[in-house]
Amino acid sequence: MFGPGISMIIVSYTGCSESWTVALLSIGVGLMGGTMSGYRINHLDISPTYAGILMSMTNCVANIFALLAPIIAGQITYERVSILDLVCGVARNVLRQVARVNILIA
Repeated sequence: MFGPGISMIIVSYTGCSESWTVALLSIGVGLMGGTMSGYRINHLDISPTYAGILMSMTNCVANIFALLAPIIAGQITYERVSILDLVCGVARNVLRQVARVNILIA
């Protein structure tokens, strides 16, 4: 369970090196198999009858925040930095937060 989190933390320190970032993200996503299976089975443990409804509600909330994050980042950093600095900075901060959440959940 710590594998994806550690991988994301290391990615945040690679700078904008494409090869290291892709390799570490691939490792992190590969290691998320165990985490995702535990996450998905949790809905069945809570309520087998309504597992589909619970899954759709939690996915809806997660996707709403995923859609709002770039919009909010764009409003905060409007015309302050170059697009490359913005993309790398936002990706670094998001990955750090994801890694912290993964570590806290584990």
